[in-house]
Amino acid sequence: MLVAVLCALALFALLVLASIQQYRHFELTLDYGLFNQAEHQLTSGQLSPYSSLFSKPYMTDHGAFLLYILAPFYWVGGSSGGFLLLILQDAALAGSVVVAARLLLTFLNERGATRSLTFWCLGVLLLSCLVDPWIYAVTYQDFHYEAFGTIFALLLTYDLYAGHRRRAWLWVLLVAAIGDVGGTYLVGLGAGAAITLPHRRIQGAVIATTGFLWVLFLGLVHADTGSVLNTYSYLAGTAVTSGSGAAGLLAILKGLLIHPGRAFAPVRAHLHEVLGNLIPGGVLGLFEPLVGFICIVVIVTGIISTDPVFVDAGFQNTPLYFFIPLGTVLLLSRFPWHKAAARASLQGLQAPHGLLALMSALIVLAMLAFDLPRIHDRSYHPYHVLAATATELGEVLNTTQPATEVVASFGIVGRFSSRPWVYAISRANYPVPIKERLIEFIFAPEAGNLELPSADTIAAEAWVAGRLRAKLTSHSAGVDVYTWVPGKARGTIVLP
Repeated sequence: MLVAVLCALALFALLVLASIQQYRHFELTLDYGLFNQAEHQLTSGQLSPYSSLFSKPYMTDHGAFLLYILAPFYWVGGSSGGFLLLILQDAALAGSVVVAARLLLTFLNERGATRSLTFWCLGVLLLSCLVDPWIYAVTYQDFHYEAFGTIFALLLTYDLYAGHRRRAWLWVLLVAAIGDVGGTYLVGLGAGAAITLPHRRIQGAVIATTGFLWVLFLGLVHADTGSVLNTYSYLAGTAVTSGSGAAGLLAILKGLLIHPGRAFAPVRAHLHEVLGNLIPGGVLGLFEPLVGFICIVVIVTGIISTDPVFVDAGFQNTPLYFFIPLGTVLLLSRFPWHKAAARASLQGLQAPHGLLALMSALIVLAMLAFDLPRIHDRSYHPYHVLAATATELGEVLNTTQPATEVVASFGIVGRFSSRPWVYAISRANYPVPIKERLIEFIFAPEAGNLELPSADTIAAEAWVAGRLRAKLTSHSAGVDVYTWVPGKARGTIVLP
């Protein structure tokens, strides 16, 4: 375990460095803004946060009450609470390595694995986690609850396997805390436990049922509007919107069961992306029954969506980056490579261990062949903000009053979200409600994640300068800042 802890600490240090760069360079966008604004409102006394970025109450997005659990940490962080969110995400990712290693060692110990076999399997797992570019991609993609759901899911898996029946329910609660996404994790984990652990079949079935009912309940109360059910509407054969709730979900499931062939087209179209998520972990983990079911749930819910973002490498597939490599070494270690075989070996070289070494070496070579080029070209970090631009944005943020309403370019809006009203320029004809006496427009059309083409951003800036006659207060390093006093104007303005 000491080796696993040291590797996890190394990973944590690398992820923290990435978060520091991301935070200082303002490489934080809409999703970070969602969580940061909600935590800021909550710790300011607003117990039911509202997301101006998404124009809806926060809890209707995914029903994730983890917000309230993390609030004390955000409060302790004070003005750096938003940065602390990123560090907590890094800790969850690094901690997942420790939990996965603990489960692997427990599994190997029960099978009487030799010391060399244990280190070999542990080495494959740790190497996979350290060089997987998509784990770093999760850190660079703002802030999301999937990292927390992953470590809680691993803790649940460990406790189910180790026989800690009562403590397992704590992890069930925390997995559910990340919202409807966590409910799908519970379905996969419960099914895996019910099928592979004879002493936990009833509990596993109850957990899977709990996960499904949790997703259904959130749909009934319309707390799943962030789940974009409209991207699955083709399965239902009828119109399903993001606000369809439980009725839409059941229609989709019914359509999928009756007409499974409808899902074939998107599955065929996105197999390459799915394979790209599996190769860093060795692929074979998908077939390990103990952890394979949650991986199947994550893959299926992403691949049958018409939105390709759900199969792209990144935060939506976070569980795969830990459960797949764990499953790969668990599956390999299920073969009879134990102490009895070691005693029967000739001159200390046993054929089963040699075969394991060969198979593991091939898996590691495939991992490295896939991972290293992507690490070299920084595929995990596609969006950047120049240092000069970041410095200018820092000065703008320092001079922007907390009560000022901010309308900012999509790619850099995240750190400006610690206020009641903030909006991201993410599309043409973007509506901006007038909520405060002073509105600040921040245009950085070439910085970060460019949701809106630069030409459209420039057109919006020209409209703010010409039509609103807003005052240009800063023009430097690719950042233009305008302030506008609405006066008695109310209602909503629409940027072109």
